[in-house]
Order: sequence, then C-alpha cells, then structure tokens
Amino acid sequence: MSDQSTSRIIEITHFSKDKKPNKLTIDSQPPSLNENGFPEEGGYFLRIGDAVFHLSEAEAAHLALTILEVHRQHSLQFMKIAEQRKRRERGEGEDK
Repeated sequence: MSDQSTSRIIEITHFSKDKKPNKLTIDSQPPSLNENGFPEEGGYFLRIGDAVFHLSEAEAAHLALTILEVHRQHSLQFMKIAEQRKRRERGEGEDK
C-alpha cells in the first residue's frame, strides 16, 4: 500500500577542474500509507556524487531554513560591503 515514488526537485551540475561533472540532486518522497494503513511521513533524498542522504521532513525543513537565513545574512553583508566601496570611491572615508 506504500507509495514510494519519488520526484526530482532539483539537479545542479558543476564541473571540476579536470572537466568531470559532479551532480547534486534532491528527490522528494511524498507521505504515504504503510502496509497497515497508517500514514508515514515523506522525506527527501539528497545525492552528491555517489553519496546519498535520506532526510526526514524535519531535517529537510531545518536545512532549508538554515540556508535561507545564511543567504539573507550574506545578502546584507554584500550590500554593506558595496556601500562601503561606494563611499570610498566618493572619498567619504571608511564606514564604521
């Protein structure tokens, strides 16, 4: 009774210096009913090269939220650095 079908969420390919492709893929496994008719959580399969990580719903949510928060921090830091550079170019001195 369990539906174990997965669907590809994303596939990212990068090439190493020696031109060999390295892939990162994430597949989603939807929630399903087990053989006793009880619901089971879905999950995610994160593949990097030959390594496969099975992530629970909670682990995948934590990973996604962490990446989004760090991305937000990087964006703010980038804007601050860009503004400091503009001020230096205009001769306004260092930003404190």
